[in-house]
Amino acid sequence: MLHGTNGRAGQKLRRSLRKALKSGAAICYAPDIMKDHDRDYFERRAAEAREKACHKGGGRDSRVAGHLALAYAALARAKADSEKTSEDA
Repeated sequence: MLHGTNGRAGQKLRRSLRKALKSGAAICYAPDIMKDHDRDYFERRAAEAREKACHKGGGRDSRVAGHLALAYAALARAKADSEKTSEDA
């Protein structure tokens, strides 16, 4: 099961992701989650979401999982960049 996709927390996450995708600035909507987790966490979550998105006949759930996979992959890249920047400083 993909964490954060059900219930109130999942609704909040999806709403934030939709806003971020519309504005083109997904990273600015997730500052708390960025500081609490490392790059590996986001890569694992992206892999989980990709796995769920690949199920045939999943309909809307598969599409949402696909969007989450893209968002988590972007967060993993951003976290890797921020970790690299902090190491360089």
